[in-house]
Amino acid sequence: MSKQAIKQPLAGNNTANVVTIRARGKDGTFRFDLKPNDTIDTVANEISKQTGVPPHTIKVSLDPKLLEKSPLSNKNTITQCGIKRGDMLHFAYDPTLKSKQDVQEEERKRAVQEEMGEGDDLSSLGLRHRKKNWTLAEYMKLREEVTIRIKHQKFGVCTTVSVDNQSANAFQLFLREMAMTAQRMAFLYGTFEKSSPPQDEEAENEKTTEEYVIENDEYEAAIANVAFEPKQRGTAESFHQIEDANINDRADTLASLLGMRRVGWIFSHDGSRDYPLCGEEIIKAAEYQSKYGPAFVTITVFPNEEGQLEFQAFQVSKQCVEMYEKGLLRVDPDNAEVMKTTKPVQVERKETQEIDSLLLICNVAIKNYTSKLQVGFPIRNRPSSDHVQNMTKLKQVLLARKNQKFVQRVSDFHMLLFLTEFLSLNSDFPPLCDAILRQDNDGAQNFEPLINGYAGLD
Repeated sequence: MSKQAIKQPLAGNNTANVVTIRARGKDGTFRFDLKPNDTIDTVANEISKQTGVPPHTIKVSLDPKLLEKSPLSNKNTITQCGIKRGDMLHFAYDPTLKSKQDVQEEERKRAVQEEMGEGDDLSSLGLRHRKKNWTLAEYMKLREEVTIRIKHQKFGVCTTVSVDNQSANAFQLFLREMAMTAQRMAFLYGTFEKSSPPQDEEAENEKTTEEYVIENDEYEAAIANVAFEPKQRGTAESFHQIEDANINDRADTLASLLGMRRVGWIFSHDGSRDYPLCGEEIIKAAEYQSKYGPAFVTITVFPNEEGQLEFQAFQVSKQCVEMYEKGLLRVDPDNAEVMKTTKPVQVERKETQEIDSLLLICNVAIKNYTSKLQVGFPIRNRPSSDHVQNMTKLKQVLLARKNQKFVQRVSDFHMLLFLTEFLSLNSDFPPLCDAILRQDNDGAQNFEPLINGYAGLD
């Protein structure tokens, strides 16, 4: 995508009091003329005009390394932030949002794909886009280049995933409560951190040409703080998510205000299978990695031979995601251990339209850790009267945590999600979530009378 430099002057500015800054992000570099007393909110609004994403989702920083952990405060002015004429700001926002530039790029790629085709035959190779005159040797070389050879990817882009102990326990306890009679899924909210490339214990000369090597990729480690269970219907063999845009959007917004994004998903199965992911699960994992980022991780929970619930983490390969994006993958209704392809591919130098699912899956190391967010308030969308969310439950949980500071008492994602029905996501939650992020009890106590009032603790 070509970078843009767009100047947006503000009417009535005196040039002597103008601070000209640039803001750089994945959509390009934008240039703005601002006043010294303009706030970072103003910068976000100007970026929003260019990208089309909501301004409250935009984070700004002078240092790109601090974008996620310590962005500039939206209420501070240009002067307070030490921003001078000519400075380069950096911005980012929830990667699940599509900007104007993303939409334009998708339309361009779609148009090229329609013209070029899938490369199955001479008419669909887009030859006239590549060269005017062709020889048979050149054409055969091109066909060789576009042939898809299935290669195993030894390591995923996600090197490790650390899962909050309380969230993992709450998920598995509910599975036991249901006696594993229905599959269950949840989205994981958290953060990504840069990670070192995995260390390959095999010597270089032992690697085969059938191994899919990731070149020049930034490896990441996922940290999962929260498990959000969307509305769903589960059976012993499968689960189906029921769309509920209102609460799903609120959960995404709340997570964003708490400095989190979707980093993975988790689901259960009965443990009777001999393969890590079935065809439908591979398709869904590829869809999520395409939508939420290459380090998005898949976690399964199942009873092992001793009857203990076991957690395993995976990713599908980058090649799998690429084939999914091109519409080349299909589920085999008769064999859950293989994937069908819509055109021939090469597996171990043989042409076929079936791929062993193990060739598309990478193992990811999984770790335990403890988040600052608590789990104790009933979890939404669970089909049980014991998990109903109401003010009585709010009162009970707050009283059970009476010996904690107020900021700790409300550091509960599921409680906060319940409170989005009563407090404003636009005006109340940004300062409340900021206080929770910084564990600022004084800031959180500004909301104590209001929340206690709703809970009947006056």
